[in-house]
This record gives sequence, C-alpha cells and structure tokens, in this order.
Amino acid sequence: MSTVLIYILLCLLAAKIASDKGRSGTGFFLLSFFLSPIVGLLAVCIARTNEAKSMLASGCKKCPDCAEYIKREAKVCRHCGLINV
Repeated sequence: MSTVLIYILLCLLAAKIASDKGRSGTGFFLLSFFLSPIVGLLAVCIARTNEAKSMLASGCKKCPDCAEYIKREAKVCRHCGLINV
C-alpha cells in the first residue's frame, strides 16, 4: 500500500514541476504513471521552461510591433522603441 502511495506522490511531483515550468502537468503525470516516476522526473528535468506561458504569468505582454515580451506597465518597448505599447 505504501509503495503505491509513494508511486503516485512521485507522479504528482513530476506533474507539479512540469506545471511550474509552464508545461502540461496532466501530460507529465500520465507519462510518469504509465512509464515510471523516474522517467517522468527525468523528462521534466530535461524539458525547457515554456517562455511564453511563464512571461504571461509573470505580468508581461507582447509588443504588437516586434512581438517581444515587455512589462505591462511599460510605455515604450525596449526592443523596438514603439511608444504607448
């Protein structure tokens, strides 16, 4: 019984780490559950952070001119110089 609980907790850990990186927590949970929590944890450690989701979650927006991420409070894009972004 305790091994099943540890197995599921490790799968949930992989899902939490993936979700924090902006990846699909459900997908990494299922990967961990069906293959192995070790495989899931290795995969989530190798996976890159999803820049678009992490930037939007941190309060940034895309510049309509150059498509770079800038802070929501910015009045001028630091990449292209567009005013009143």
